[in-house]
Amino acid sequence: FATCERLKSERRTAAIPVIFLTASTARDDKLRGFALGGVDYITKPFDEAEVLARVAVQLQVQRQLRRLEVLGTQHVLERRQPPADRESFMLQEAVCILNAQMTEAPNLPDLAHRVGTNERKLTELFRHRFGMTVFDYLSELRLDTGRRLLESTDTVSLIAEAVGYQNPGDFARAFRRHYQVSPRNYRQACGHLDTENGRDAP
Repeated sequence: FATCERLKSERRTAAIPVIFLTASTARDDKLRGFALGGVDYITKPFDEAEVLARVAVQLQVQRQLRRLEVLGTQHVLERRQPPADRESFMLQEAVCILNAQMTEAPNLPDLAHRVGTNERKLTELFRHRFGMTVFDYLSELRLDTGRRLLESTDTVSLIAEAVGYQNPGDFARAFRRHYQVSPRNYRQACGHLDTENGRDAP
């Protein structure tokens, strides 16, 4: 915990994603880890492939955040306006939290509290900026990240868990509804073969 706290207190290291790998399964320790800025919490014994999948998710998140920063900078330059106002800052902070913690994302009341507003206002900000609710934004974020991870060799089960789905079947159904193709068929189209216990994944 001390190392994470020290990293988050320094401006030059605050953006580094911290994943806790620990033998402690205590709920209070897990909550403390997230409160200090951790993006994931993995308890021992762990599966190496799962850890690698979760690390891959965080690397993808960092790439997405960098793209958002570039787009935000371009938007400001185009409009010739100063940095975002308080509402824009709250929205950006909420997006960063969802990107960093999509595996175990906070619920709407907690997210609103963490960015200094209420549920209704935060929902309005998301609808105005993205044309969707906070829940819908999180769902699209998870599916988009899952789609990118399907281009790797991780199993569908690990990818589903890494992006916040406890049940691989739920991920497969949501993916099919959104992209009109199953995760397995999407992966095959990318030239990869995924196996679950020696068989093709759903």
